[in-house]
Amino acid sequence: MKTSSDRKARLISAALAALCMFSLAAMSCSTTINETGDEEGAADVVQPLTEGEEEIQQDTAAAPDTSAPRTTKGDTWTVMFYQDADDQTLEEDIFTDLNEAERIGSTDKVNLVAQIDRYSGGFRGKQNFSGAKRFYLTQDNDLDVIHSEELDDLGEVNMADGNVLVDFVTWAVRQYPADRYVLILSDHGTGWPGGWTDGDMESEPENIQIDGFDDMLYLNELDDAFTSITKKTGIEKLDIVGFDACLMGDLEVLSMIAPYADFAVLSQEVEPSMGWAYSAFLKKLTSNPKIASGDLAKTIVDTYINEDTLITDPEARAKYVSRTYETSGTISASQLANEETKTVTLAAIDLSKIPAVVDAVDNLVTPMSKINQKVVAGSRAHAKAYENVFGENIPSPYIDLGNFVKLLEKNSTSENVGKASRDVQAAIKNAVIAEKHGPNQKGSNGISIYFPISKLFQAEGADYATYTSTANRFTRESLWDDFLTFHYYGMEIKPENKPAQGAEITAPGAGQITIKPLELSGDAASTGNPVTLSTTVTGDNVSYLYIFTGRFTKDQDQLQVIDLDYIDSEQTKDIDGRIIPDWGEGDIPVEMDWEPVAYVVDDGTHKQMVLLEPDTFGTGTEDTIYTVDGIYKFANGEDDRYARLYFDGDGNLFRVMGFNSTENTGPQHEITPEQGDKFSILQQWIPMKNEGETETVYKESGILTFGETPWTWEEHAAAKGQYLIGIIAEDMDGNTYAEYTQVTAE
Repeated sequence: MKTSSDRKARLISAALAALCMFSLAAMSCSTTINETGDEEGAADVVQPLTEGEEEIQQDTAAAPDTSAPRTTKGDTWTVMFYQDADDQTLEEDIFTDLNEAERIGSTDKVNLVAQIDRYSGGFRGKQNFSGAKRFYLTQDNDLDVIHSEELDDLGEVNMADGNVLVDFVTWAVRQYPADRYVLILSDHGTGWPGGWTDGDMESEPENIQIDGFDDMLYLNELDDAFTSITKKTGIEKLDIVGFDACLMGDLEVLSMIAPYADFAVLSQEVEPSMGWAYSAFLKKLTSNPKIASGDLAKTIVDTYINEDTLITDPEARAKYVSRTYETSGTISASQLANEETKTVTLAAIDLSKIPAVVDAVDNLVTPMSKINQKVVAGSRAHAKAYENVFGENIPSPYIDLGNFVKLLEKNSTSENVGKASRDVQAAIKNAVIAEKHGPNQKGSNGISIYFPISKLFQAEGADYATYTSTANRFTRESLWDDFLTFHYYGMEIKPENKPAQGAEITAPGAGQITIKPLELSGDAASTGNPVTLSTTVTGDNVSYLYIFTGRFTKDQDQLQVIDLDYIDSEQTKDIDGRIIPDWGEGDIPVEMDWEPVAYVVDDGTHKQMVLLEPDTFGTGTEDTIYTVDGIYKFANGEDDRYARLYFDGDGNLFRVMGFNSTENTGPQHEITPEQGDKFSILQQWIPMKNEGETETVYKESGILTFGETPWTWEEHAAAKGQYLIGIIAEDMDGNTYAEYTQVTAE
């Protein structure tokens, strides 16, 4: 049975790429991998869907009363939809969202206006057009066709241009003046870098601020756009700004939008293709236009997924299930809601409270800088993290702020750190007026923050210079970037202190971890007849332990990675419902059985071996998600995408996530498989050389095809032959250390 871990599933390629080149005649070897050095300058011390899934977590936090209608504003509204559907995989989902809004339509009190830009050559439904159009939404029940009045055909516009956003909002406010305004932006999101790319527009080099990303609305450009909107419309603040996009729940994003709106609604994690429940929350608005802005923001969170038209409407649900889950079976609304909410997050934020959150974080910085930074690094390493847009071979830098400070409070003995951590928690609770997250997102509190490992913080596009120039409002107003320079460069916490280009970086969470040579109870194993592996791991900065399995080719010149898995600790910590390994003090004894096991995915016609990786550290497979990486190939000829399959602990495929290219960096989005689409599995191979380091080679190996049968993974006996098994230890800075030995599978 697979073991489990509570963090983003990722390939431990650092350990594999630097696997030592040992003599094949030797029985074991020891390696130190991607070590960045000891601490320096540390401060003083899918199917079948079943009923009864764990329900989504919801929290309506204590906050200022937003239940009473405002007395300073009237009850007329203009809701503006900025829908950047100029993407071949998001287009149909965003177009469906617009149709859901049209099911409610405008009233004498509520104007619903939209600008949607569709992808040239994208999905082919009952209403096909490319380019951008503006609509005034009137009531219509058809989910396939927009019957509302078309106000303007703009042709092809660049929705990644801040001026286009300014033009739309300015036009909407002038044409449909109201007492209150809501702006909802839909497309890809990437957190503090920004979002809103345009697939039909060629990215000019001068418009790309971050290496590896396309032209998009970077966060500093969004800030400039909202400044222009304020000046051109005369609106002091919008009532609500909603980001129906992935990963936008950062404190950096909230700090940027706070001067321009009263409330925000956004997600810490990647959003599902279903999007927001537009019909549900718009119905509540049109039924009660006197609703307070904060209550409407709460309603968006409360209705998310559970009250979506694609769930509540039987015909729409059947179509969505058939399209998304590749089954013609009957699924109830509650079953589908349980399935769709497993990995979601969404929060409504009172933006007037964000300065207090920033102040609380600033007040934490000084006491946090006075403790041993390994404690800080350990809290970062175990904090709830979300999808990573900077590459999957390093830990995600997007961590839940509340979960991090709770870990910090628990791990530190400093009274000052404890008090400051509790103050941050209180400030978050005061700002987050509604929050929900699925059972696979335990540890989510509504607000994330950027805390990269040292390797990422010195990488182009994710470094100090890029971070401070892109999230420039937040880094001007807070001390967080100054703390990061202290943590990694040892610089005194002063706003004027900036690391010089090429400055030497330290890594408080790094440090030598040793693993004793592995001992086996025998030199051969078979299915049902395991060998017992034992060793001792030494180090005070161990974050996670893994078991590695690789199979040699017949001539032993290559090693195929068969399995990577987390090793459970005897003791654990429970923070926000998340299970975290607690390795205790002193040496860490490891003893476990190993037998030759491989994993395959069955598409109903073929079975292909895969490298299956865990996503969550928990109490068992019921809490675990597994991932498989590969290249997604669309049957309709769209460009191939790097993609990731997500399976639940029962072996069922329930989600496919894709990137914008065949590289695993940048914005992610959910892919809705169509029959005939293919998934080319990426296997990892390590060429065995006589000396020096080697890089892991990724090879497409085996094709799976989407059809009528739901995909599942299952355990199989691995092939006979010579295997390399190992224990990998990861430190608090994402570096890995390993010890290997050989065994024969009979």
